[in-house]
Amino acid sequence: MEGTGMMMGTAGGCAAMQTMHLQPLRVLSLREDLDLTPEQVTRLESLKPIEHGAMRTMASERQRLEELFAAEQPDTAEVRAAAERLTAFRGAMHAQMLTTAAAVKGILTPAQVEQVTAAGCPMMKGHDSGQGGHGQ
Repeated sequence: MEGTGMMMGTAGGCAAMQTMHLQPLRVLSLREDLDLTPEQVTRLESLKPIEHGAMRTMASERQRLEELFAAEQPDTAEVRAAAERLTAFRGAMHAQMLTTAAAVKGILTPAQVEQVTAAGCPMMKGHDSGQGGHGQ
């Protein structure tokens, strides 16, 4: 079924793409194009440590799983436990990404959100005109 899961569209575009593109580092990289105010920059910068910390933890969990699996005789119980930790962490990280994207959306003006998401969701280009987009 089309339009399910992470790629389900919203009135504003691709929900998953919005989540990825409404992350602090991405938005800060567009500060001049978006004409961000000093207050917006400060608020966005305060969100960055959360993003970096989560990425480091996920990389560490993934590395641990790879090490366990690479053993000549992997301990299946340890591999399973590590895989379950990584899966749980991925779920928590996804929730954090959504929460962070919502916070970023609350910092930006509606026009800035549109600018970020329009530039970041090429699958939606031509969607309203029936050209391109999902399922085409």
